[in-house]
Amino acid sequence: MRFLLSLTFIFIISLNIFSQACVDCGLKGGFGITNLVNGNVWNESKIDPLISTGHTYGGKLGLNFNLNYQITVDFLTKSSNQKYLFQPSQNNPKREKKIQYNSFDIPLLFRHNSDNGSFMEVGPQISILMGISETTENNSIENRKDYFEATNLGAVFGFGSFIMGNDNT
Repeated sequence: MRFLLSLTFIFIISLNIFSQACVDCGLKGGFGITNLVNGNVWNESKIDPLISTGHTYGGKLGLNFNLNYQITVDFLTKSSNQKYLFQPSQNNPKREKKIQYNSFDIPLLFRHNSDNGSFMEVGPQISILMGISETTENNSIENRKDYFEATNLGAVFGFGSFIMGNDNT
């Protein structure tokens, strides 16, 4: 009897969850402040991290279970920057250094779309390093890809609202 009740309950829920299943795709993009995290740099009094910016763009492919719940896979190209102001010694003037980090990111996200057009998404991400360069004031550019991991795992938490339209229906 317990088995039949459980089976009936699962059957009813599954009909409701997949009643409006569909696939969608879209474009994504972003611009904001970036920061490379390194405890050795942050604890060094001779180095001052400066505000830096970066951008990302790409697309998403989503499987909608209904109007509010979705699983998406994104394919994003990202460029992050970090500028530092440092003074090698007291006799030398301060110098600026810029590090540019380029990667290809693939997050797998669970997404909740609210009825007013806003959304929240969370999930794991794999990042593949495409390139990293270091530029100093005398414009010497060095490839630093060998000093970083080729792939990284991370977590993503995002939120926002649709640009066009104001509801989810």
